[in-house]
Amino acid sequence: MDPGENIPEVTDLQEIDAMLPERVEKWTENWKRQGLPEGRREGL
Repeated sequence: MDPGENIPEVTDLQEIDAMLPERVEKWTENWKRQGLPEGRREGL
């Protein structure tokens, strides 16, 4: 999760079930994108 990211208010568990996989995928992609340059710097 990105700091400061707005998470919409959810009142229905079905909405959460539908939204969560999309969010997790987005967060994972962001973490990988941020970590790749850092890992390359450490490897040098």
